[in-house]
Amino acid sequence: MARDGTAFVPELGNGSGYTIGPKGAERKVGDYYQALRELRAMPKACWRRPNAVGNWGIVTAVRWEERPITAPRVNGNEHCLPAG
Repeated sequence: MARDGTAFVPELGNGSGYTIGPKGAERKVGDYYQALRELRAMPKACWRRPNAVGNWGIVTAVRWEERPITAPRVNGNEHCLPAG
């Protein structure tokens, strides 16, 4: 969770994946679960998300919080979320 209440959720991806990492060292990760694993390994987890007017900016996590998420759909089929 970022200070503004933003969570890293599957809906933050676009056609090229998820943008994670601090400004100047950002990188794209195509898979949500891989991006989440990498964020958890960072000293300060950072990711891009749109603000209220749709501009994409970087936020930094201030705490980890498990939240239920809707499983992503691929080809119309719901996928199970990995355990742990």
